[in-house]
Amino acid sequence: MRVYMNNHSDPKDSVAWDIRHWIRIPALNHQADAITINNALAKLPGILQVQVYLERKKIRVEYDQTKVDFLLLKNQLEAVGFPLSDSWWWRRKWSWFQYLDVNARENANAPAPPCCSNPKGINAASRRQRYSDPNDLKIHRRLWREQRGFQRAEVWFPLCSSVRIYTPLTI
Repeated sequence: MRVYMNNHSDPKDSVAWDIRHWIRIPALNHQADAITINNALAKLPGILQVQVYLERKKIRVEYDQTKVDFLLLKNQLEAVGFPLSDSWWWRRKWSWFQYLDVNARENANAPAPPCCSNPKGINAASRRQRYSDPNDLKIHRRLWREQRGFQRAEVWFPLCSSVRIYTPLTI
């Protein structure tokens, strides 16, 4: 026997943050239990679909991770008298489901990443504007080397002119 609830208004409404999970409920025995579970989960925002499989004692829930998470589903099912399976394997799956939901919610609320090879914080044009005068850039570089303890040494090679080498100061 299969009981089915669908809150999708259009099959094309599926978005990136929708996820489906199988959940084992040992106390699931009768058609009335399936209706109770359907009604309890339908109250939660973000539940898109609930399928109850009586012969397997499992439900398949599809929900929007940005609106509801697995812990809320688990608490709602336990509140109406249907605790989830309590084996070590299912506890491990619960923690994995909760991790996926928290991670998806954080990613959905994160700011957009920088595009291509031009991140907002690193822009060569702003550096050129800051040092429009070449002497300002030279002064900046000299101060940077002095602050970090580099000294300038000139090395002479017989076949070419001098080469500047910056080495750390040694005391």
